[in-house]
Amino acid sequence: MSVYAVRPLRGRDSKLKRIMTIHLQRKDLLNTQQMEVAVNGPDGATHLIICTGLANLWSVSHETYTFLVGPQLSRRQFVGAIASGALSTIQTYEKNSTEHNTEAELEADFISITANYDDEAGQVKVKAEVSSSLGITKLAICYNVNILAELPSF
Repeated sequence: MSVYAVRPLRGRDSKLKRIMTIHLQRKDLLNTQQMEVAVNGPDGATHLIICTGLANLWSVSHETYTFLVGPQLSRRQFVGAIASGALSTIQTYEKNSTEHNTEAELEADFISITANYDDEAGQVKVKAEVSSSLGITKLAICYNVNILAELPSF
């Protein structure tokens, strides 16, 4: 993982929080699968590229993660993309809550997921925002990204 940007966000407690955008490497994506289907789609789209997998986010409090999916495409070949996802792994460390006489409740939220063409990489960049109420040692999301592209016929 490499951090490449920081942006402010207002949290539930209305205090200004700093949220890092963390770019995941290919090694952080597990069971990645890609299927390409010929279509007669909108705006000249000839191919639907379906990308699925699991993204390991590791330790989470409130972050935005990005990662690249799909084949190399030119801006002209890219027609559109849509992403969906869900929390798939939540692991936390056990903390003795009786020490401080308080009870802590674990809450993990999958806030948003989007997919857009990235001019610099020439691929589709997925952006997922997640948060948790407690320190989580491992969090993962499963994702599904559908990309429409105008490519030469098979």
